[in-house]
Amino acid sequence: MKLYILLILVGSVLAGCTKDNDPEIKEVAKETAWQEVTALTRTRRFIQNMASDGQTIFLQQPNSFTPITGTNRVPAFYSTSITDIQIRIPIAPKFYATAFDTTVAFRKTASPLSYDAYPGKSELSVKRLDPAAVKITTVLASSPFEDPGVFSSVVINRNNYVLLHYSTTNAPAFRTTSANFILAVVDPDTPEGYAPRLLSARRITLPNISSIRSTYIFDAIVSIDDYFLVAFEGKLFKIQQDGTVRPVLSMFAYNSSVSALYKWNGRLYCISDRNTFMSDDEGETWRTFAPLPLDLQGHRPYPVGDSLICTIGNNLLSWHWREGNTSLRVLNNEGLDRSLINGIQVLRDTVYVGTTNGLFFRPLNKFFESKPTE
Repeated sequence: MKLYILLILVGSVLAGCTKDNDPEIKEVAKETAWQEVTALTRTRRFIQNMASDGQTIFLQQPNSFTPITGTNRVPAFYSTSITDIQIRIPIAPKFYATAFDTTVAFRKTASPLSYDAYPGKSELSVKRLDPAAVKITTVLASSPFEDPGVFSSVVINRNNYVLLHYSTTNAPAFRTTSANFILAVVDPDTPEGYAPRLLSARRITLPNISSIRSTYIFDAIVSIDDYFLVAFEGKLFKIQQDGTVRPVLSMFAYNSSVSALYKWNGRLYCISDRNTFMSDDEGETWRTFAPLPLDLQGHRPYPVGDSLICTIGNNLLSWHWREGNTSLRVLNNEGLDRSLINGIQVLRDTVYVGTTNGLFFRPLNKFFESKPTE
């Protein structure tokens, strides 16, 4: 009996020692390369488009326009009434534009609640210029079904000229029934508290478009410095600020699809599924190269310092052109999982990446680190 009691006491002591010395297991949150701006919650974590004036980053989210000045400041939100996640509104340093049916409204980025000091001049009515207009185009042929498209449907150039496309009859998804555009000039430097003012607007029709087909493929519209490029029916058109328009490139097939169109280091790049085209004279003449591999054709270009950064899905690529070929280096995207990148902006010493799953940031001096090998 004494031995039995002794064994019980020893067991109790050992059990107590084991319990006291067991390490407490706690789950430690893994710190990733990219950190999220936690001030954005719910649908405002879905970033559709981004822009900057050098001092502030401007975000487009479902039904929201948000200026961001830092990672820890609670931002103010302004309604845009744009709830369609496929639509990317154009954002210039001083103003942005929202399109509804046949009307475009202009608002200042610095004061989105500004009101119209010039009656009827802070909005553009397409029907006043063309009574046959039915709808301003808001989603282009190259737009995916569940995310914002690569190209905005309305664009603003560096001199505050606005170009938009509209249809004259209802068309199937991702097609249009007209080759008509509106070119407008906007003055954003109105008195404080007042909306930008529409100075003038004119109708433009693309030349040499076949009238045989009832609908057309409209792939891309971009602003380049002081002019515009439009990919329409397998051709590339250049539109000047004075309204001059002419075709500058034929992509050989009317159904050729343009997935990227931009300027980098003085050279224009037009990426289609059939060929890669390059121009060194502002689009007047073009050289033709073999197409990029299919998985690289849909890249989105963003300048970061003096480097070209391209994104594909949630991947960050340091991109270097070698004539018709490219060399790539994959950057660290840890923390950007399960998202699509829709914008990159640099503010002071921080890089911001807008995705469909949040706004993320990383110090600029770490941004160019390569992705770790697994």
